[in-house]
Amino acid sequence: MNFRNFYLSVCLILLTTAIQANEEHTAEKPSEQAQQLENTSSASFGQEPVFLIGVNLGYDFVVAGYQLDYAKAGFATDDVLMSSLSGGIAAEFRPWQRLGLQAGYTFGSTSATATSGAVTTNISMYSWQDVQLGAIIPIYRTSVGSENQNTFEIYAGGGVVFTSLDFTSDFKDLLSRSATSQGILLIFRNESATGTGFYFKTGANVFIHEFLYLQADIELKFQKAIFPGATQDLNGTHLGWRLGAGFYF
Repeated sequence: MNFRNFYLSVCLILLTTAIQANEEHTAEKPSEQAQQLENTSSASFGQEPVFLIGVNLGYDFVVAGYQLDYAKAGFATDDVLMSSLSGGIAAEFRPWQRLGLQAGYTFGSTSATATSGAVTTNISMYSWQDVQLGAIIPIYRTSVGSENQNTFEIYAGGGVVFTSLDFTSDFKDLLSRSATSQGILLIFRNESATGTGFYFKTGANVFIHEFLYLQADIELKFQKAIFPGATQDLNGTHLGWRLGAGFYF
């Protein structure tokens, strides 16, 4: 399955839905529109549930863990940056005013880069897919805009994450060389691995035009990667940011 094509299809669906919702909104009678503006705060953010769905782009890097011997793999230095570019889709349901339930799917590609003087070494390590299940707590909310029609919100939350990894031959070679230098034997029986962990995040939403929202957050993820047929698992701590947009009702 081509996940990038899936991601683009989701973006197209969201864009089409937003355009249709905007056309319906602008076609309403002035009295009905005024009544909706009057009730937006209580209906959307009061006792009534809120459902959000959107897409996001992100950047992650490893801040701890994955103790590998990069020198054995041909790197000029062990000061290596492992980073990922990612895209995803997330949905949130708020059955209560101060608590939301969240689920997300994210995919990305991780590479390792090291610079020593004028020499830069880079390898593609693995592609990955995350499924996140967690909770979101709105901790601050205020009205913004010229007529206080928009809502700014700060939130925090966390949950569990399940990961699937498909690693490259270069990364497999790096792991094998690193393990051998530490007296550990790694035997790979396939080209993939699984992982579990948990995450914490904090960020902000801006709800605009009664059905659109913009989002930015920072996420800290603790993950354990399990490699089938290997005698060593890898633990890593990831820090990343996300920028997203979507619609709510």
